[in-house]
This record gives sequence, C-alpha cells and structure tokens, in this order.
Amino acid sequence: MSGTFGDISDRNGIKVSQRLLSDAKENLVLSRWSKQEDIPQNQGKTINWRRYSNLDFAMDPIVGNNTPDGIELPFVDITSTIQQFGSWVPVDQVIRDTHEDPILKVATEKLAFQMAKTLEKLCFNVVVGGAQVVFTNGSVRTSVNTVVNLKHFRAAVRKLRASDAMEITSLVRSTPDYDTHGIEPAFFAHASTVLEPAFRAMNGFLPISEYPAGVQRVKGEIGTVEATRIVLSNISEPFVGGGAVGGTNVIENPGDSKANVYPIIIFAQEAFGSTKLAGMDAGAVKVVNPKPTQGDELGQRGSAGWLTWYASAILNDDFMVRIETAAPTDAGISN
Repeated sequence: MSGTFGDISDRNGIKVSQRLLSDAKENLVLSRWSKQEDIPQNQGKTINWRRYSNLDFAMDPIVGNNTPDGIELPFVDITSTIQQFGSWVPVDQVIRDTHEDPILKVATEKLAFQMAKTLEKLCFNVVVGGAQVVFTNGSVRTSVNTVVNLKHFRAAVRKLRASDAMEITSLVRSTPDYDTHGIEPAFFAHASTVLEPAFRAMNGFLPISEYPAGVQRVKGEIGTVEATRIVLSNISEPFVGGGAVGGTNVIENPGDSKANVYPIIIFAQEAFGSTKLAGMDAGAVKVVNPKPTQGDELGQRGSAGWLTWYASAILNDDFMVRIETAAPTDAGISN
C-alpha cells in the first residue's frame, strides 16, 4: 500500500526528501535573504510575518528618580496565502526502496533544481514589484535606454540609509535544518546575468578575486559596488521593450527598437519574507512505481515528483530599491 511518499517507505522517503530540500536550497539565490517563516500547521493557509519598527528618539530628560513611561514595541503584521506547487517526471523502471537508488538519486537532483528555480521565480515576481525605483535616465520606465553606473547605486543606497535600513549580516545555510551563518555586513543587489558586463565596467566595482582573505562569497556573487554586493541569476527577467528608443549599444526589442529594461533589486535586512524550505511540510518526494493500473494495464509507467507549500511577501518597501536599467550589447561592453 502506498504511504506518505508513494511507493517507497516513510523511512527512505524522509531521507530522499531531506536530500531534495538540501539540494534545492543549494540553488537558492534571492530567497536566501528573505525573512523566513514556518509553514502554518493546522491553521489554514494564511502565513504571517511580524515586522518590528525602529523606536523614535527618547529626547525627554529623566528628572530625579522618576521612571520614564514605557512604550510599546511598534510592529506591522504582513499576511499572505500559502499555495501548493509541484512537478513530476516519468520513470519507466521500478525504483528500489532505498534512498541510494541511482534512478531516484538522479531524479531527485533534477527535481530539486526545478523546485529551487520555481520558488526563486515566485519570490522574484513579488519583490520586483517594490515601490522605490531609481531609473538610469528619465523618471519613468518608458524613458530608460542607458546603462547603470555608480551614481545609480549611490542613489539607491542613499534611499536605504535614509530609511534606517540595516545591512544584511546573516545568510541561510544550504542544510536541512535551515539555520543561518554570519556574513560581512552589506546591502545586496540581485540582477540578471545579462548585466554582468555592465557591472564589471562600472567605476567602483570590486571583483570577488580582490576580496580580502576570509570574506565568504555567496552563490552567484561576482563582486561589490561600494557598500553593495552583486549577485546574479537567470530568474531575473527584463521588461521586454519597456524602455525608450534611441539607446546607444543597448539590448532592444526587435519588434519596436525600444530598450529592454532590466531590474536590479537592492535590498536590506528584512525587506521581504518567504516560507521556510525546511521540515517535512516544506517539500517531499512522491514516487509511483510502474504497476498495472487502469490506463497502464502493462505497468509500464511510473513517476517521481516533488510537492511543497510556498508564499512570499514584501515586508518593508523602504528597505528595498529597484534600479531599472538598459543592458549593453556586445558592442557596448567596455574593457
């Protein structure tokens, strides 16, 4: 009889699911900086993040032994609805009931990569809608047709510092228990790999090869621009043809010659949140071995797949800035 994980035992299903989660987290980029919240247990599909605000100045002097009035910690609750996601691949031979089965191992690796990319894209689709924007030229997206430079990063960081946004000091580990480890304080920028030449040509860019000894590079990181560490991935998509015509050596939409506009999302601590990719409710494998059933009378088709619950949300628009920029063509790449 099939159990929680289908046609493999709970014991081995747990082991395979742990490997699935670990492999998936290894491929996370953007989501690793989100404020993590557990998936609700038996409480419906609503998830809640509580963001505590900074306290205002305490300017009144204390007179004698009088104790000043206390103040409540100000907070804001942000809610979202978790949704279920999953996928599967066909398997045409019997999977042995062991987590070391080579077919199951290969399937799990590929499914874990797909799972991570799916959750990354879901997170990106939320954070790319932040309210604070710096345009590389003009004051609206439809004016953009120039490539990002140092002044745009400085303008974005100034907005973050004006909001008392705190630099990120910890990062989620790629382990099943989903703990964190310390990193050097910095803001982070997430952008498309298409923009790598633009960053490397930028004044103030420091490649990872020139980092001081002991600075830990994170997945996808290529370097820093002053106070901001640059991380690239392929989940960041442009607003195709969202810019203006007339750009010089920038990537354009062939249909109307308008510049494609690429978002660079610069964020601080607790700018956005997501559900934890940890624990059995965060992701599990489902295995069906080939066996005679109606529609597959000869027992020729089986499957392996993943299933998870997920949600993400912007927690503080003031702690996140999006730079909208054009990207250089090959001819526009500087040495």
